[in-house]
Amino acid sequence: MLTLTSPSGTCTVVISPESGGRIESLKIQSSGSEHHSHQEVLLTRDDRTDIDDDPFAWGCFVMVPYCGRVRDGVLNIGQDRYSLPRVHGPHAIHGTAISQNWVVLQCTESQAVLACDLGPEWPFEGTVHHEILLNDDALSMSLTVTAHQPMPVQVGWHPWFRLPESYTMPFAQMLKRDQDGITTNELVDCSITQRGVFDDCFTQRTGSIILRYSDIDLILDSNCSHWVIFDQRKEGLCFEPQSGPPNGLNTAPDVLLTDEQLSRWFEIRWATPSNI
Repeated sequence: MLTLTSPSGTCTVVISPESGGRIESLKIQSSGSEHHSHQEVLLTRDDRTDIDDDPFAWGCFVMVPYCGRVRDGVLNIGQDRYSLPRVHGPHAIHGTAISQNWVVLQCTESQAVLACDLGPEWPFEGTVHHEILLNDDALSMSLTVTAHQPMPVQVGWHPWFRLPESYTMPFAQMLKRDQDGITTNELVDCSITQRGVFDDCFTQRTGSIILRYSDIDLILDSNCSHWVIFDQRKEGLCFEPQSGPPNGLNTAPDVLLTDEQLSRWFEIRWATPSNI
């Protein structure tokens, strides 16, 4: 277990290399409290005891080398078909890095670099590095996958946030799901008025993603092209930046040649509402 502390000591992050390199906790000093207590903004393992320690249901973990569902656990490349682990219903989901033990390459008081290979359940050789930096006003993360042989790849993050009082969803379009709940390539306009119904992929972001709590706002940013939003649980919700859509390995893959890399970043900033 690793604990990072921001330069002024106002924020802490707990990382678990043995749990898929997962960020288990993000605590931020709450300026609205008389005693400046630290507010947990992620769902922790203890929050999710009702679901038998589902590894996909707490903290903030990385999704590599694919994000979201892969239909029927099958990767199609030309005439070749590869079976992926179906660990969550009939489809493969969220990659193989979550089941790996990560190696700590570097760790200082406020920064860590972790790495792992993609494991025996991924049919190609590759490695992934995750850089995590904690400042007083932001948690910055960067993922880089290196291919050791030609392969398709996606990267992304799956953070579970404690349920905010309100949140913005600034997207122009979303990808339609089919009868199996798998994202298609069909874009539809989204006029979002409901809550508690989404397990969907959005694109064409038009503004800031803001999660508003009683005395702090979280502002999410990334250079990922797609965001999956899941808000069907009463205790929390997910805003998942990813480099492509679910099932994108089959429909819209990024293909790396030997020694090529794919990198993306994700940042969670915080501020009092008056400072945004």
